[in-house]
Amino acid sequence: YDHGNEHVFFCTDGMGANPTEEEWKDIRTKFRKSRAITYLKGSVASMKKKDAEDVVNNALPLLVKMGISLDADCAIGNACGDTAFPLLRKSGLHCSEGHFICSVDFSRHVENMLRIGYVENICCPLRILKGMQCEFSLPFTESEIARHTPAKLFNDLMDARLKNYKRAVADIDTDSPAVFDCIIDVYCPSSADLHRQDGIICSQGHFLCRFDFSRHCESQSKMFTEDDMNIYCPANGCDHPYSYREIAENATSEKILNAVIVARMKIQHLTYERQFDKRVDYAVKKEVKRREKLSKRERVLLRLRDYVSESILNLRCPSCSRVYIDFRNCACITCASDNDPSYGCKIMFCGYCQKNLGYDSGAAHNHVRICEKGLKTLYPDAALEGILNKQKKINLRKFFLHVVKNYELCLEISKMLHVQFKEIGFQFEDFLFRQDFQHAEEDEDRVLRRLDTDLDDLVLEEPDEETEPAIAHLMLMGFQRRQAREALQASNGVLRDAVVQLLNNN
Repeated sequence: YDHGNEHVFFCTDGMGANPTEEEWKDIRTKFRKSRAITYLKGSVASMKKKDAEDVVNNALPLLVKMGISLDADCAIGNACGDTAFPLLRKSGLHCSEGHFICSVDFSRHVENMLRIGYVENICCPLRILKGMQCEFSLPFTESEIARHTPAKLFNDLMDARLKNYKRAVADIDTDSPAVFDCIIDVYCPSSADLHRQDGIICSQGHFLCRFDFSRHCESQSKMFTEDDMNIYCPANGCDHPYSYREIAENATSEKILNAVIVARMKIQHLTYERQFDKRVDYAVKKEVKRREKLSKRERVLLRLRDYVSESILNLRCPSCSRVYIDFRNCACITCASDNDPSYGCKIMFCGYCQKNLGYDSGAAHNHVRICEKGLKTLYPDAALEGILNKQKKINLRKFFLHVVKNYELCLEISKMLHVQFKEIGFQFEDFLFRQDFQHAEEDEDRVLRRLDTDLDDLVLEEPDEETEPAIAHLMLMGFQRRQAREALQASNGVLRDAVVQLLNNN
């Protein structure tokens, strides 16, 4: 068909070799309509919403003249709610009651029905989504479903319908007098014939009575592996896997079904645990490699951040350093757990000042009653959180002033932990000032050299002029600062007794 400078070829199927002028006019109208819809769905759909609306409004008279409707609104509007203009919603279908559903929303509806196993009659989604609003609509035909859903989704739907059909055919003669022979025939009842309802038939026609089937499931569940957790038909050469539904319907007791489920869960748990360990190992190695590439300053800052987060902001037993979150009733805490008798070192310590009080219950409770940092009561109730946060703030101040000893580094650490500090109400600028560091501030390079070591033996207490020489002497002998300090406290500051105690403990 020669139209000016435009040469267009049409299929004239059904019009004969020489179409009339009216037929050519109809062809031209269909072609223009098809080209307009293609342009609108392609180029215009990729535009911004405002630009697309301008294009459609300018071409509206021509579109109406060609019979292109722009007023079809999807009854659901979930997937098509962000379309550039109403024309794109035209791609859909109507139910028997006249409700329009776009193809995308209809595909999602079919997918949901397939997921819950309701595949026989796909009706208007308004029956489910909006409270039986379209109660009397007829099911969609297979041709309608095929035209408005992806090919894979339609094939899955047909496969599900076929499985239901085969199952229904197999169950038609459930009450028939036909007698079946069990392929195992070990635990079958010998006094009665076996009928269809007395067992299960696999897809290859092998019959298994309920008793032998239950024993088979119980034994096969003990041989599950990570690669295969199915129970197959015991017949030679048959690889039919039994589904959960078939096992549940034909097992003689819930114990059999539970055994199968527990066996699968154990295998899956081991698989997930192994995968989790691999991910953790990979993350640890990745973090180690990343830290190896850091500068000394970045490395020390990260280690100080981790130390503050784990050892200062966490509540710990002063004896065994176990972390605890909370305690009940009395503020004289015992390092133990009600759920696990073997947990903890069983030492007593003060819930206010975290001081180690030993094993004497009477002396420990007396200390809690008169603790200078407490409320002069054994039961602090709701006020405890504020007291513990105050203690954490004091420890942070000691850590920054007596361990880090550099204002700039302390400021960097506070920025890295601003979220945790905010939870306990600690604002670095409000608790520490630059002049607080003037009397003992160290150069940054010196601090980095000093702290680029193991941080486990850092001490938060202010140095004691009386005990510090003895602690230094014990550290020269190879003991850790924490061990030396605890030994001196237990021996009332006598260095000789502290040495004897440490040697006996080791």
